[in-house]
Amino acid sequence: MRNDRTGRIVIPLTVAGSADPDKVREVLWSVAKANQLVLTMPTPQVLFTGMSAGSLNFELRAYVGDVETMFRVKSDLHFDIFKRFKEEKFFDTPGPNATKIEIAGFEDLGKLLTPGSEVSASGQPKRGAAGR
Repeated sequence: MRNDRTGRIVIPLTVAGSADPDKVREVLWSVAKANQLVLTMPTPQVLFTGMSAGSLNFELRAYVGDVETMFRVKSDLHFDIFKRFKEEKFFDTPGPNATKIEIAGFEDLGKLLTPGSEVSASGQPKRGAAGR
C-alpha cells in the first residue's frame, strides 16, 4: 500500500490473431502517453500476456496521480484505444469460422406442441384432446 494517492489502471485487451503485436504495442503505448493524466513515472507498460490461433492478448498498465481520476482516465483510454484500433483496422480482420449446428428431428418438434384450443384455462391439456 502506497502512502500517496497514486493509482494503477489495468486494461486487458484481446485483438485478432492476425494483428501485428509490435503495432498493437505501439498504439497502446502512444494512447497512454497522450493522456495528460497518465503519469510518466512510473511509465506505462504494455504486456503481451497470451495468444491462441485466433487472438492475441495484451494488458495496458498505466498510473495516475490521484485515485479519484482512475475511472475517468480508464474510460478516456478505452475511447482512445477503440478509435486507434479502428484506424489501424485491428477490427477489420475476419472472425473465426462460424460453427454450424444441426438439430436432427427438428421438423417433428411441432408434434410435441399442444394447440391453444386443446388447453384448458388452467393451462393443462383438455381431456379427450387429440393425442391424449
